[in-house]
Amino acid sequence: TAVASAVPTAPTETGLVTVLGAEQLHFLKFEQEKSEQEEFLGYLQWTREALRNFPTPIVLWLTNQLVAEVSKSAQDFWSWRKDVFRFSSKKTIGIAGEELADFWERFQDIELPENDAFALPLSDLERMIEQTTAKNPNDPLLADLYFKAGNVYFSRAESGEFQQYQPELKQGITYYQKALKLQRKIGLREEKATTITQIAYFHYLLGNYREVESLLQQALTLRQKLLDDDHPDVATSLNNLALLYQSQGRYSEVEPLLQQALALRQKLLGSDHPDVATSLNNLAGLYESQGRYSEAEPLYQQALRMSQQLLGNDHPAVATILNNLAGLYCSQSRYGEAEPLYQQCLEIDRANHGNEHPDLAQILNNIALLYQSQG
Repeated sequence: TAVASAVPTAPTETGLVTVLGAEQLHFLKFEQEKSEQEEFLGYLQWTREALRNFPTPIVLWLTNQLVAEVSKSAQDFWSWRKDVFRFSSKKTIGIAGEELADFWERFQDIELPENDAFALPLSDLERMIEQTTAKNPNDPLLADLYFKAGNVYFSRAESGEFQQYQPELKQGITYYQKALKLQRKIGLREEKATTITQIAYFHYLLGNYREVESLLQQALTLRQKLLDDDHPDVATSLNNLALLYQSQGRYSEVEPLLQQALALRQKLLGSDHPDVATSLNNLAGLYESQGRYSEAEPLYQQALRMSQQLLGNDHPAVATILNNLAGLYCSQSRYGEAEPLYQQCLEIDRANHGNEHPDLAQILNNIALLYQSQG
């Protein structure tokens, strides 16, 4: 949420001063007496009296985190404000503080906010990377920090929060490649497979399918070598490669991989596990794309029951399977059975993502196609 805080004045002529860019101020201390945010809050506090005679209203655009800090650390200024207006906005690029909890003890000069539920701006994470590199360019922590930076963009891709689609995907790849380079150098072989898979996903979103196949094959080979063939991560690699082949219409190569992934997950995780439900859903999707509807339907239904039981009726994974099952019914002109599933899916996505998310757009599109098919 973005916040505007207006200073009360008695303007003599029409005008407005707008202060932007506060979200770029660091709130962590990096070997400094005060953080950039603390300096900013100090200025607000001691310039309040000087601003009293300023002839034009001043509007500060702040993030939620900064508004909380102003109310706490610049109380005189806060009490003097005229109003606070809240606007919904795109999330700033950052990473949840709890994801970096294991790292804080390594940074003695960093003073954390009192509120644990803070988002660390990517710029602050980059400063942590700079400090670590200066002390030891081969520090295993550095590889993990680069990976975390890549994950910032991965999360934005998953949640539909990209503001600049291709540049942000490419920036995510850059961070993952830096992590991968260090992982190779210091021998973090299991971490390498995960990073390669993440890079492959970004290339998939960019449409670079040749690179995707090469990377997924590398990840699968590496996991089979390190973990042997009986490991859940091997099943994940098999599943990823199968979905790529399916998107390319290479169906004869897809089914054995999906069957192998399903059997491996059932063996290792048991019959009731979300990953098993995912495998059932993916296998059903393959059968549907081949027109094997009678084989696809029971798999979708089994995956749906399992996901509802394990994850709850309002989980995004449940919405995905509902959407897929509704699509299967549409393919068979069973429109009366499809519509309530689409509507249920729509409700789940709205509850989880709000009204502005790519998944919601897809469901609305599918419902429109359903109505179009019925005239």
